[in-house]
Amino acid sequence: MTLAMMVGLNSYMVYCALTRRKYETYRWIPLILTLVAAFMIMAEPSRHYLIDKALIPGFMFREYKAGCGSETWKCLALPGIIFTILFTYIGFFLLFWGTMWNANLWSKLKSVPKKWRAIRRKKDADNQKKLLV
Repeated sequence: MTLAMMVGLNSYMVYCALTRRKYETYRWIPLILTLVAAFMIMAEPSRHYLIDKALIPGFMFREYKAGCGSETWKCLALPGIIFTILFTYIGFFLLFWGTMWNANLWSKLKSVPKKWRAIRRKKDADNQKKLLV
């Protein structure tokens, strides 16, 4: 399911880079961010699948230290730290950044405070009119 979502999202990002963002200087950066994010996010599920199918040695890519009694953060082995924590969280950060860049959300959010102040001024003016009447 995650792989299907990543393929769909990156297909849309290619479409946007080729059509909507055609004349922008940095049009490929959101796509690059989401492509790198897809590989990083898919690393952990792929590691699990490959170990389960015995395609890679489990002892080299195990998530937890041998002999550790619990499955907590303290018991993570180096591959567990790299795949579970670093790749996953950095991947989701890159996915967030790339999709927000593609949606041009940062410039849209800049206008929110101005619009909010205009709404508040109008509401305050309406309330003052009601008090005077």
